[in-house]
Amino acid sequence: MRLSLRARLTLTYGGLFLAAGVVLLGATYALFDQQLSRSGPKVLATRLTPAPGTAPPPGSRRRRRRRG
Repeated sequence: MRLSLRARLTLTYGGLFLAAGVVLLGATYALFDQQLSRSGPKVLATRLTPAPGTAPPPGSRRRRRRRG
């Protein structure tokens, strides 16, 4: 069975789009890996706690259950 021109073009452009995505992801990964290895280990996320004597941010307090 021979594919129509429309199907062949769809497969060709779909494959090219997939290949371009893989190349883009690979380049991004390589650049991030290179940058992170230069700067050494860093903490990417930290838990911020308020300074002593200051009010906590709104919505950060846990609600206590009432015993009843």
